Amino acid sequence: MENSDSTTPLIYGEFDTDMVRVNHNLGVGCSAFGGGTKVLALENGTPPVAPINGVLLYADEPSSELKVMDEAGNVTTLSPHHFSLMRPSEPMAWSYWSENRALDRRINVDMLRVVRVVERMSGERMVLEATGDGEPLPARSCEGEGELEVLRTELREAQEQIRLLQERVGALEPGTPQDR
Repeated sequence: MENSDSTTPLIYGEFDTDMVRVNHNLGVGCSAFGGGTKVLALENGTPPVAPINGVLLYADEPSSELKVMDEAGNVTTLSPHHFSLMRPSEPMAWSYWSENRALDRRINVDMLRVVRVVERMSGERMVLEATGDGEPLPARSCEGEGELEVLRTELREAQEQIRLLQERVGALEPGTPQDR
């Protein structure tokens, strides 16, 4: 469908294969595309209240975040900046958010904080940051870096102390357990 002769019409379709293609922007409830091309834009709307035999993709008010409802009725936020049950740990934090209305349950996880804790415990760098032009930023220092290795060392030392104490107790006790 095009109002002129074009090899790439605005809307192209093949009835025999049930195929439709949009060759530019597609707006659902809107006509603003932020200056982009080949953009799917969803205007904020009313969230679905009942699942279907498939998935429902929508933008929810007031957050304008992209959400999906699956066949079981689980709603998951795909644009990961939903912090309604907590505050974000850092300005660039991302979250996992999901809710199950049938169970009346919500879950919100600050994923960057989880990774930072793992970094601190393992001493391994997992989050790399860069400027907008790709210039790497220096790694953040993690207080307590390598905590897991410190704990392992402390455990080995404690186990050795226990072994030495057991030897001393054994030397103080007369005979062996079989002699008593």
